[in-house]
Amino acid sequence: MSGEAALRVVGLAVALLAAAWAALLALAEEAAVGEALHTLGDAPPASAGGRVPLHRALHVARLALLVLGAVAAPYAVQWWLRPWLQGLGALAVGVLLLFVLGDALPRSIARLAPELSDAALPLARRTLAPFGPLLWLLGWVDKGLHALIATPRPLQPDLGVAQRDMLLGVFTLADTTVDEVMTPRLDMAAVDAGIAEIRKARPGLEVWLEPGRYLVAEAGVLVATVTQTKGKGQVQYVGVSTGMNSLIRPALYGAYHEIANLSRWGEAAGQIVTIVGPICESGDRLGTDRLLPQCEEGDVLAIANAGAYGFVMSSRYNLREPAVEIAI
Repeated sequence: MSGEAALRVVGLAVALLAAAWAALLALAEEAAVGEALHTLGDAPPASAGGRVPLHRALHVARLALLVLGAVAAPYAVQWWLRPWLQGLGALAVGVLLLFVLGDALPRSIARLAPELSDAALPLARRTLAPFGPLLWLLGWVDKGLHALIATPRPLQPDLGVAQRDMLLGVFTLADTTVDEVMTPRLDMAAVDAGIAEIRKARPGLEVWLEPGRYLVAEAGVLVATVTQTKGKGQVQYVGVSTGMNSLIRPALYGAYHEIANLSRWGEAAGQIVTIVGPICESGDRLGTDRLLPQCEEGDVLAIANAGAYGFVMSSRYNLREPAVEIAI
């Protein structure tokens, strides 16, 4: 094989490989972007440690592959050996074909069959390892820019408390602050003032209130450590150090508790997971289909609104000690 023929074969192989790899990343990027939108913003804070949101990492890696394919395409068509007009036409067709295979086609497939996009996401995530230095550099530059320039988080609407509460019932705590989570939504001072006005107007009227779990539910959280992560089919599980023995409400009657990864606070959510406890029971689940940042062993999770019917309903079921109660 002559040198020109070998160069053409290598250029064609590199271009096709880059296009196929970029197609996988483009397919997965559609799923990752959909998950990231649920966080109402993806600008990495200064404490993110240079980490790049998953959907952005897929986007940058895909662009790098398309550039590599565009560099290899001229060697595949060897346009310099043709008449100049024919050579430029062949080069344009090659680059256009690269764009269609590595970008337009997989994006169209993702819109027609979202389940394929979801299935491609775990594989695409594993193929990002060769781009580690590039992504680290991107995260480092982002961190520096955000430290120098106060950049508002994109996609973050100006929500009132009521609208944010409604969204939190569907999404996660990733876009809230600790103060927002721990601050009661009812203005107790206003309630007290209103009751005072009623008693002033009607001195003989007795007012009886039964606040129930309101006073204590938001005052307590259950803290657990991630002990393992695994996938089974299309479901990703995050195992934690405690479960229904400490908080039985989700298993007993399907109560919903917000869950946040405190170790990765502020990072963009990149996976939908089910949080399970250590007890050998299929119902030992603290949360199902929750959008969280990538969880790893040792991360600390907080299960919110656990101050009522939490510790008082805990048990040593299956000889598992419940979480201890600490008052601050």
